[in-house]
Amino acid sequence: MFRNTVFYVPHDRNSTHHSGAALVLRLLATTIGSALLFGCANLSSGLTSTINQGLTSMKSMSSPNAGTFDSSGLRGIFTTQTGSSQWPRVALTIESTPTDASQDIIRWWTGREYAVPANYCIQVSAVVWTSSRESRQIKQVPFCGSDIPSGQPGAGNLKILEWGNATRRDTANTGFNRTIGPLPPVHPMPPHGILLSGNLTRAGFMFDHLVMSMGLDLALDPTHEQRLWLISTPLN
Repeated sequence: MFRNTVFYVPHDRNSTHHSGAALVLRLLATTIGSALLFGCANLSSGLTSTINQGLTSMKSMSSPNAGTFDSSGLRGIFTTQTGSSQWPRVALTIESTPTDASQDIIRWWTGREYAVPANYCIQVSAVVWTSSRESRQIKQVPFCGSDIPSGQPGAGNLKILEWGNATRRDTANTGFNRTIGPLPPVHPMPPHGILLSGNLTRAGFMFDHLVMSMGLDLALDPTHEQRLWLISTPLN
């Protein structure tokens, strides 16, 4: 800004007594100019740093990993494998499923195991309760075939249905009202929805492995496990 600025100090040619003072003034003017130049350079550097920090924050917010199952905090959220621990509790909503989610999984069978396409996804939302007063909301997270660990077993359709239809009469609950918590409803699964088929559907298979990936094995104690419940699922 001040790169080409010249600080001019008038000289009194009729006086020789003030030549020393004039020199001092010239030196002072030069010093002030240098300080201004240095200050502008620092200001420019500061602005550049601030802009770079802002761009870095924007890049972080738009990271391709944002909104994935792993980044959501749902993987392994249940730290114990029995219903003796009351927390955390998760009120889960299945937001959407693929159009063929009600079909059986026979076409996924490879002869040794079921192989889910990596891009086959259901979308879920959750309210996670760490105590009766503390919760956080997780919105619209995809759970895909690529999120299922290789060789991970499932609880199986019969155990899921046993868990989903069990009546919770030994603990406080909201009855037939399906809320976000912290109290569970009397039945973990809604009376209508895609998961209630007697056959193992693709949606049921994905839900089974979703819960297993969350660290909860419903096969261990399906009639007493109350830390997880479904608010709603698609009907098709």
